[in-house]
Amino acid sequence: MLALDLDGLVREDVMLEATRRTAMSRMTAKAISPITVFSFGTIVGLGLSMQAFGAEGKFDNKFCFVSKTTAVIDAGDGYKVGNFEATGIRVGSEGDPFTKMEEHCIGHITAIPGEQVDDTSCEAVDAAGDKVFGIALRKFDPAKPIEDSEATFRILHGTGKFAGVTGEGKSKIVDVISRTPERMAACSHSSGTYHMK
Repeated sequence: MLALDLDGLVREDVMLEATRRTAMSRMTAKAISPITVFSFGTIVGLGLSMQAFGAEGKFDNKFCFVSKTTAVIDAGDGYKVGNFEATGIRVGSEGDPFTKMEEHCIGHITAIPGEQVDDTSCEAVDAAGDKVFGIALRKFDPAKPIEDSEATFRILHGTGKFAGVTGEGKSKIVDVISRTPERMAACSHSSGTYHMK
C-alpha cells in the first residue's frame, strides 16, 4: 500500500497556486499595465505632436519628484554645502511637449546665513527615449518656506524629436508633500517658452 503525505501535498499545492497567481499577475501587469498603455500613448502622442507644435511654443506643467540629500558638509553657524538627487515625472495638459517625461536631476546646495543657492542640472526622457537637458538656479532665504522661492531655468539641449531645442522659464515649488533635512517629496510648477531649430 502506497502511503500519501497529504499534508505535504496540500502545502505543495498551496505554494504552487501562490506561485501561479504571482506569475499570472506579473504577466498581466506586464502585458496591460498602465505604464505599457502610457508608454504607447506617449510614443504616438509625442511623435505626432512634435510636428504640430512648430518651431516655438509655450509650456506649463508640474514636476512631481522625490529628492534625497547625497552628501553634506555642515561647517556650523549657517554655513553648509551639499549635493542632492531628484527623480520624478512631468505632468501637464495635452499638447505640452514635455509632459509625461521622466526626469532625473543632480544638484548642489550652497548655504550661508540668510541665503541658499540650489544649482541643478536635469535630464528628462520620454517613452521613446528622446531627451531634454536643462539647468536651473534657485536663490532663497532658507529661513523662509521653500514655496516662497522661485527658480529660473534654461533648456540647453535635446535628442531625437527634441534635437535643437532651447528654452527658458521659471519654476516654483507649489506642493510639499513631505520634507525632512535629508528628503523631500514635492511638486513644482514650471512654465516658459521653447524654440526648436
